[in-house]
Amino acid sequence: MFRSRKLLQISISVALLAFFVSYLDWQSIVDFFHRANAWILGGLIAVFIGDRLFMAWKWFLLIRYRSSSVTLWAAVQIYFASSAIGLVLPLGGLGPDVARVAMLSRHGMSAEISVPSILVERIAGVVSAVVMMALSILLTLIFMREAAPARFASILLIFPLAGAGVIAAGAIGYLLFRSRRFVDFAGRLRARPAIDKYVVAIGWYANQRGLLLLSVGLAWLEQWAPIVAFYLACRGFDVPLTLLQCAAIVPLASILERLPISFAGLGVREAGIVFGASWFAVSRSDAFLVALTQHALYMLTVIPLGLLYFIRRNKVAATAAKDEP
Repeated sequence: MFRSRKLLQISISVALLAFFVSYLDWQSIVDFFHRANAWILGGLIAVFIGDRLFMAWKWFLLIRYRSSSVTLWAAVQIYFASSAIGLVLPLGGLGPDVARVAMLSRHGMSAEISVPSILVERIAGVVSAVVMMALSILLTLIFMREAAPARFASILLIFPLAGAGVIAAGAIGYLLFRSRRFVDFAGRLRARPAIDKYVVAIGWYANQRGLLLLSVGLAWLEQWAPIVAFYLACRGFDVPLTLLQCAAIVPLASILERLPISFAGLGVREAGIVFGASWFAVSRSDAFLVALTQHALYMLTVIPLGLLYFIRRNKVAATAAKDEP
């Protein structure tokens, strides 16, 4: 059953990619990469690295009050390594989380601490993604009605939108954790001894109002990272999309990417980008090549940095083995 589902997902990804490739010709590919701006693409790679660092710090805030066995530097290394492993684990979005729990255990952190912290982080991410999707729909409606603000005014608009988004995401997350339904659900789970220890830890987070609001707010800010990354990718290849137009496109593609219908979101993500970019008169070939190149640069950035964790760990283990009498 699992093998059949995975084969179907791979088939869908290959079919979608083949469909978009069929619209390309050699000259359009050459012209596209001829427009590349190395400096802007270097900034794109910096965004990828900065985003992972920010996400590691954001998660570290959740665990620093529960455990002192993992330092911020270790959390950063583990986050990069788990991201790289998650690209190849056949577990969808759970792949990085499973890898992170396993690596945290090597640093002396029990599952009773690591699992609830990751779960709370994911819930905060879901809440912030819902708020970002609402913003994306709002921006899409504005652009559809041909009421898009001028470039300078659109940049200024980001600041009140960011503030409102952080407040809304934080409020929704707080209400979710403090709701009667959530409390009742947690109470029913506590009746099961095998998971009671996890429920106790989640209950601790539910009582940390400030920490929850901060986590959801930071998660919403992090939602801008893929938007900024896509914007820089567009600028790097001279594709005419503004930052707010990218904010209307990327959340839709991100939602589609997480649907369990393709392999690692391949094909579906690019389809979402192509569909959204068509609203702004961007050609299908340009939108597809930007999306594909951006994802390739992401993997070429994250995978080597993730492997550094294992290289360093193997060196430490080899040194320890030599020192043994």
